Amino acid sequence: MTHTEPFSASDDPETQAFLDTLPRKLHEAPLRWAADTPDGIAISDPTRRLTYAELGAAISAAAARLVAHGVRPGDRVAVINENGVTSAVLIYAVSAAGADPRQCKPPRQKSPPHPEASERPDHSTSSSTETRP
Repeated sequence: MTHTEPFSASDDPETQAFLDTLPRKLHEAPLRWAADTPDGIAISDPTRRLTYAELGAAISAAAARLVAHGVRPGDRVAVINENGVTSAVLIYAVSAAGADPRQCKPPRQKSPPHPEASERPDHSTSSSTETRP
């Protein structure tokens, strides 16, 4: 087996040039788009939609609230929500506050157990003493 050195963007000027065009932080892209295309539709879900200007304003307002509540650069912040406009705004806002967003989906609602389930024997904790030759 041969060992190869990890890829570095500096090894490929074209890749480096592309990477240099990307925002350094997650939230910078939608804020740039808000300045470039304020009236364009940025994001939508079944209940609402936001233009880029509205998204930028929502990100900034939510970031300010996060900072006011003690979120600091370098903090890890869990965003626990279903996918949608609110989740996107919060993920970008955490980034704008200088923190590290961690998206978590809420657990699915468990179905109630079947009425006959309690009548079935539970073998999950049983141990076997059987030996094999």
